[in-house]
Amino acid sequence: MNRLVCTSLERPKDLPPPKRQGPARVMFVHGLELGFSTVASNLEQYMATRDDIDAVHLQIARPLWVRIAGMHNLPLGRLRVGIPYGDNRQMLAYRALLGRLFRRWYPMDRFDCVHLMTQQRSLITTTLAGRTSTRFVVGIDATAMCYYREFRGRSPMSAGQERRIFSAADAVSCFSNWAADSVAQDYNIDRRKLFMYRPCVMVSGPRTRIEREPGPIRIIFIGNDWVGKGGPRLIRWHQEHWRDIAEIHVCSAGAPKGKQLTNVIWHGATPHAKLIQEILPRMDMAVIPTYLDTLLIAAQEAQSQGLPVVTSRIAGIPDIVKDGRTGILCSPLDDAAYITAVDRLIKDAGLRRSMSNASLEHGRRNLDSAVWHRHFADQIVAVADGRPLSFSPPGVQ
Repeated sequence: MNRLVCTSLERPKDLPPPKRQGPARVMFVHGLELGFSTVASNLEQYMATRDDIDAVHLQIARPLWVRIAGMHNLPLGRLRVGIPYGDNRQMLAYRALLGRLFRRWYPMDRFDCVHLMTQQRSLITTTLAGRTSTRFVVGIDATAMCYYREFRGRSPMSAGQERRIFSAADAVSCFSNWAADSVAQDYNIDRRKLFMYRPCVMVSGPRTRIEREPGPIRIIFIGNDWVGKGGPRLIRWHQEHWRDIAEIHVCSAGAPKGKQLTNVIWHGATPHAKLIQEILPRMDMAVIPTYLDTLLIAAQEAQSQGLPVVTSRIAGIPDIVKDGRTGILCSPLDDAAYITAVDRLIKDAGLRRSMSNASLEHGRRNLDSAVWHRHFADQIVAVADGRPLSFSPPGVQ
């Protein structure tokens, strides 16, 4: 059950009792930037259904002084992509903010377990671990070391800081095998402390494909980060190669507004229910030539609706898109590889059909949000109880 959902700017009105009386008393510390707001919303929805968890959700609304603590630009080839993480000063600012909240409003004797997302907010664990009976779980999408290897970009925190955080935490929940392998191998953390949480978007289960009216091949692009997810490149390829034989449907709050192009349909910011129920089932494939994602929730949405996905072979994406079976993975800066992949799917109806069927099965077996949320909650309760963890749900690849 959800006892309380509030932000760091609100004084809590209701907290769990000082002594556990039944359900595990769990605080979830959520971030609201980038895709983590979606993850937070999904967890809030799911935890409301769990009778064995007494949940308090704390959404960190970053005060101005934390946001100003540091911004930097990440060089990536010809791009400079701004990301809203700062340097060590911002990590210290988060520790100070959470330390004050835990002392004044959220005393640790009210919680058996605290889950913090992500490690950029988790420096407080190095201060509190061993001083309280509360157990700590840190949720991550990447580590500093695997992020640097993949993107050659500056990390918001040092590997030394992360090592201290992972060592102090009782468990680390990882978005992908890519991240989990780094925690174990780069930081020498016991794998028994790790478990997988694949942050699938809440959908009503994988669906059968909707028979649609005849017409051009329909390609969908999903992503509010218009530049970072490669939207301008996809539009250029489409206008040069496929504008007379395929439609591009763009679901993005960041896409240009009112631009008239042949066979380009601009949906703008698209409500999730409309995307899942009305748009995706009528598409033929998803193409997202992303530069910078550590995991791609949109690819899970698309496959759960039976779409082949063409996207980048980076970070944790190979965990969720099975290259050659449910889609095609390309080097992120290789325009020719992307054009060839999309050409193949446009021209080969049999390949589209086989990948569509494989995507539906993959979505049912490995991307089901109900399975992953249940697994996540089960591991949180296991941490609160001091029991061993299971790395991934039974039967999931």
